[in-house]
Amino acid sequence: MIQINKIGNRTIKQLILINVCLFILALIIIWQTTPAEGYEFSIYEAYPNGIFLIFLTFVIGLTILLLIIFQENISKIQIILALLPILLCDIIMLFLPTIRGYYIYGDGDILSHIGHMIDIQKFHFIIDNRYPMDHILGNIIVYFTGITNAKISLIIPPLFSLIMVLLIYIFANELHIGKREKLLVLALATIPMFGTSNVLFFPNGQAFCIFTLGMYLLLKIFHNINTWQPCVLLTIFTISLVFFHPLVFIVFLMVIGALISVIYLHDKAQYSIQWFYFSTIAIGLLFFVIWSDSLNLGVNNILEPILNGFLNNIETNSELVGYSQKVSNINLDYTYLGKLIFKTYGQYILLGTISIICIALMGFLIIKKNFLIINTDLVFIGVGFLFFSIFSIFLLFKSGAFGFLRVYKFAQLFSIILIPTTLIFYYKQLKLHSKFNARTIYLFFAIIFVVTLTYFSFFNLHLSPSINGLNQQVPQSYYSGMEKFYEHRNTQFKIMEFGISQRRYYHAMFGQIGLQQNVRWYGVLSPPDHFNYQKYPTLGQGLIGTEYFILTSKGIEFYPKLYPEFKNKWRYNPNDFERIDQDTSIKKVYSNDNLLVFLIND
Repeated sequence: MIQINKIGNRTIKQLILINVCLFILALIIIWQTTPAEGYEFSIYEAYPNGIFLIFLTFVIGLTILLLIIFQENISKIQIILALLPILLCDIIMLFLPTIRGYYIYGDGDILSHIGHMIDIQKFHFIIDNRYPMDHILGNIIVYFTGITNAKISLIIPPLFSLIMVLLIYIFANELHIGKREKLLVLALATIPMFGTSNVLFFPNGQAFCIFTLGMYLLLKIFHNINTWQPCVLLTIFTISLVFFHPLVFIVFLMVIGALISVIYLHDKAQYSIQWFYFSTIAIGLLFFVIWSDSLNLGVNNILEPILNGFLNNIETNSELVGYSQKVSNINLDYTYLGKLIFKTYGQYILLGTISIICIALMGFLIIKKNFLIINTDLVFIGVGFLFFSIFSIFLLFKSGAFGFLRVYKFAQLFSIILIPTTLIFYYKQLKLHSKFNARTIYLFFAIIFVVTLTYFSFFNLHLSPSINGLNQQVPQSYYSGMEKFYEHRNTQFKIMEFGISQRRYYHAMFGQIGLQQNVRWYGVLSPPDHFNYQKYPTLGQGLIGTEYFILTSKGIEFYPKLYPEFKNKWRYNPNDFERIDQDTSIKKVYSNDNLLVFLIND
């Protein structure tokens, strides 16, 4: 068996050279691939070899970092050479929609957030906007650079994700942990494990990316209460969170509360720090109340659903119940279901499991009265992980108002600190009391953990059929087609849709404020199952009045691409779309390569 102390600098240099060559090869493959011309269900299928090489480069880079971290002597130049390909791979993966030539990345909330930017540009004022900070930032960049709104929505999320890596490392530097622990935190922070929060333009995601800055400021003040600069910055940061996203603001108040509790239990004499934290909460809540939209969102969309779940309100359907109903309706095979769960939530399950083990080990140290590692900072990290994990599980079982992952991802931030700290501590214990083989096995399992975490994170970063998710691509043809449709449509007719959201596109073109005549969001928007051909010879015969029907290539291929195993559950099949061409009640009024507009009962 290879022993850690026998892995010398020459071997590490060879691995670094191989890694650089792999990255260059991946870059060449991605660069030479033709950009997207229409809608594609999976961005990964466009670069199968390039994505694999990027993944391999990332994994080898992390392995090199682990080897360096567990070596006796840590070389700064080797760390830089190992980190550089990792960060370049991050840039490729985060900017992949831009590289692929997507017009907009995000066909849901993101289109509406572009609408908020348009409102600010049109009215030069914030109107009916609960979380304007993201949109203000986007408009500032538009003003100084002239970049379009569409491009801004592609650029901001990756930049925030890269900033988050730096903030996590800065936060780790403030903790009372060693150099090896900090490097391992940095290694985990580079893994893009937060899904849509890493790549989509929406306030919750960007607020989450800078959340670690607030935790850094909290600890900075705790370690040196006499420094006034972080106190001012913390106050500004807390207020800004109100305007970034109310949910993230509420979560940050919970973090401050957790830190106050930990400080009180560990050092009751720290009155000045506790009172400053209380005053920060009070100032933040004042702005939260003044900003009425945030108050409404916080009470109606966040607190009320949670209280309903806590009180077992029968009108509240939990997220878990919703999933269970879908599974029971389709009669899924449990093997298929298990694979889907791990593909979709693999990194969350893995981080949660390892973190619970680390908490147990930390508890063991407390029982043994070994406080060499259990300082106030690390107790705060452990308490933070437990609180948000338990809270997210509660939401999964009791509330369906918003996804439990919105809360659980904050537990992940604590995991990124908790896991490296525990791993390194126990490795040092092995180094003192065990043979080299035990340390080698320990390192081997650490590498397996990092590789597995990277795999899950890489291949569910962007939604695709492999996790039963729709690619968030908005092709230019969809956007231009909808522009022409809204320009020439008869506003008296309602709109049916399949494969597109009429109201989201309206927001992205005209803003969220203003007349939206017969532009619907809720209600029956899609045509009846199988276009009612099982009941009537034409679609129009089963409808009352004249309606538009917008159909996209995404809609036509939706069921075959996402649910090929469940043909008996498809709402529409290829034969249904073929019958549209012969349907005398339907007239095609517009078409391009990916979008069709029909008029029914004209």
